[in-house]
Amino acid sequence: MNDERTEAERQGDYDTPRPLDNRAGLDALRYRVGNFGSFRRTMLRNIPRVQVEADGRKVEAPLRSWSARDSDDYGIALIELWAYVADILTFYQERIANEAFIRTAQHRDSLVRLANLLDYKPASGVAASVYLVFEMKHGASARIRQHFPVQHVPVREEKPQTFETSDALDARAVWNELTPIPDQPRNVTFAIDDTDTRLKGARARIAVGDWVLILGEERAKVDPNSERYEVRQVVKVARDTEADETRIVFDEPLGIRLWGNEIVVEPQANLYVFRGQGALFGHNAPDWRTLGALAAYEFLPSTEQDVDTSLDPGPYLIAVTNKVRQQGDFLNQELRLGTRTLDLDRIHESVVKDGWIAMVNSGYREAYKVTEVKTVSRTDYTRTAQVSRLQVDTDENFDNYGLADDAPFSRVRGTVVLLDAEQLPLAQDVNPTFISGTEIDVKEDVGSLEQGHLLMIFGETEFNGIQGEVVIVKETQSVLNNRIILVEGLTYNYVRVNTRIFANVIVATHGETIADEIVGNGDASIPFQRFELKQSPLTYVPQAGAPNGAAPTLELRVNGVLWGTIRSFYGHEGDEAVYTLDITDEQGTIIRTGDSRTGARPSTGPNTVSATYRKGLGRVGNVPAKSIKTPLERPKGLQRVFNPVASSGGAEREDPESIRENAPNTVRTFGRIVSLRDFEDAAREFNGVSKARAFIEWDQEWQVVKLVIAGDDGTKIVGETFKTFIDDLDSRRDPNRKLSVVNYDPANVVLSLEIYPDLAYQADTVLADVTAAIEKFFAFDHLSLGQTIALSEIYQIAHSADGVIGANITRFYLLDDPEAVEVEAVLRIGRDQLAHLETGSTSTYLIGIAAEA
Repeated sequence: MNDERTEAERQGDYDTPRPLDNRAGLDALRYRVGNFGSFRRTMLRNIPRVQVEADGRKVEAPLRSWSARDSDDYGIALIELWAYVADILTFYQERIANEAFIRTAQHRDSLVRLANLLDYKPASGVAASVYLVFEMKHGASARIRQHFPVQHVPVREEKPQTFETSDALDARAVWNELTPIPDQPRNVTFAIDDTDTRLKGARARIAVGDWVLILGEERAKVDPNSERYEVRQVVKVARDTEADETRIVFDEPLGIRLWGNEIVVEPQANLYVFRGQGALFGHNAPDWRTLGALAAYEFLPSTEQDVDTSLDPGPYLIAVTNKVRQQGDFLNQELRLGTRTLDLDRIHESVVKDGWIAMVNSGYREAYKVTEVKTVSRTDYTRTAQVSRLQVDTDENFDNYGLADDAPFSRVRGTVVLLDAEQLPLAQDVNPTFISGTEIDVKEDVGSLEQGHLLMIFGETEFNGIQGEVVIVKETQSVLNNRIILVEGLTYNYVRVNTRIFANVIVATHGETIADEIVGNGDASIPFQRFELKQSPLTYVPQAGAPNGAAPTLELRVNGVLWGTIRSFYGHEGDEAVYTLDITDEQGTIIRTGDSRTGARPSTGPNTVSATYRKGLGRVGNVPAKSIKTPLERPKGLQRVFNPVASSGGAEREDPESIRENAPNTVRTFGRIVSLRDFEDAAREFNGVSKARAFIEWDQEWQVVKLVIAGDDGTKIVGETFKTFIDDLDSRRDPNRKLSVVNYDPANVVLSLEIYPDLAYQADTVLADVTAAIEKFFAFDHLSLGQTIALSEIYQIAHSADGVIGANITRFYLLDDPEAVEVEAVLRIGRDQLAHLETGSTSTYLIGIAAEA
């Protein structure tokens, strides 16, 4: 007997009753004491041992001689029938046992009932939310009623979905769209190493060879000794008639680098072109060597005129000649004029006070501001002329032009003075600036916008592409400009030129109103009377503080009196006009009233119970931008209605796995959020949030709870749903603890896999099986936030498919990891990330048959 049992156990076919031993943590219970085979074998084995009583005495083994064991024997057939009965009974017994525990239950109804024992009601789903923009005809205004219906335009296999406004809206034509103050054009700027610039106008009066002065505020108005200016000569001119600009190229790059410092004109500067040229007085003095020795001797300093006049004419001439040759040129007489003073070669009428000149020679270029101009007569260097004497704002580097102590007169000869500085307008660029923070300046009058008014900001952002968000007006100002001040700062930085601001904005949710539906007759004799809505699914809309973050849109009236909805009758008085709601597996809605002990009964009468509610729920309400545009009513003056951004937040009812995970939260958190686990549990309870992970980060010296969330199928939680989610968390947590809630960031995985199929299998079938297994592994529902992925896991998946005898991975890394190697041993996913394998036209993976296979 023991040998037979051992053999049966080895084959997995036990005698009955089979011992039951279920360790903790199993996903399924073994609760069958036997199956058809074991029941049949047990009964056959016990045929010789059967004892019966007849006439008050026991008869031992009356069936010992029954040797038939085949199914064609009637007796054996009867035994097999009972084995079938026992097999079926134990099968259902095991199923019933599994349905008695949350971890092992498979039927949704069982999970719901078990969750109810913990006072947990599974989430019923939630309607999508969207912001609608109403546009009125010129000069028109209208009141858009609450629950104003607008239908979306379906494509392909979609069905039209109806959205209704959550509140009333006073729409005005002047609020159709507000225009941000545009960016102001600004002159082109200058920077070190620039070799060119642009002037306004394709016919700017400038040519190759002209000299220009680039001058900023510091040199012009603050510091006369500042080096932050540029004098350059034009070497190329290009005229752009289409842009109406002229591009000029300089002979040298702007600025210098000196001892680690950069010296260059300010970015915002003016450009002048010098229309005239002159020279310093004396530049055209005769060559010293062409003067006679005696004539030149007269121009020597008196201290140098020391030749003995008593000499004979011959020796005297020789001595004078030698003295003159030692001098080499005229003595520089410019210092006699005084500080910061210079004489031009003649009268220049165009040189005026506060104008600019520049002096250039073979090695230096300096600019000076004229502070005084007068005409004088001067005799020097064998020349006599009336000249313009200039007083300038500084004498810095005068010696470079022969205007300082010991400066050779040759520098005077080699200096060109640039005159008649005329300012040329620079080309202008419109540098895009951003709308950000809490203040927005617009062109239109904003005095009619009141506190609490909703605005939609929609347009291109600095880093996040096209975005839209709704903000609340705090106040407006119309003193210096039309300024809107917001309650909270903008989430994104919007490019000013591409941003639109809509002021006829209202929240709408998915769902269609069913008004005054008769749901039944009141009967005061029935405790916990049951009613059912005729249409489904009942719409639930986001609401902070409501169970799972969503509230039903049902209004139940008995004899015209409004009754209230509650989670449970427990704790309520017998005269309270309240009811509970239950959602069936078919998404029908069951209404139950009280029994006069906990909750009132409806009074008896025909058609006394009526309901106004909305129908529509789930992901079908997540429709694209600009698709909700068919108003089902037409108020006077309404031109159009549309949704600039896609609707979002629509979620299906809680699936069995989520119920299994979330049901214990009621006894684990008791509705409070304290620990990191509490944050994760509370987030997953919220309609539409599928995954959550909480961890601690440091913001300087402060600890911050960072909560990363992901919506159903990996969608982002945004808009009104996101705000409601935050409000729901805030209502249950310590407000003194800093919280940051963000959507997850997909970590795109790059994967290249070659497989070697068994020749006995069809290669295409093997390839399809491996591809399906890889995609299933990377499916959103399979992975957790921050879950690392090892290379060995991919090999295991590939080899687990039938017909695979080998595999080779040639690429395995994260797309956005700049330090990644071709094949990483482990992909370390960030705590706020989820591994993602992109499919479709932008696929990041390739699975194929190896070339040598």
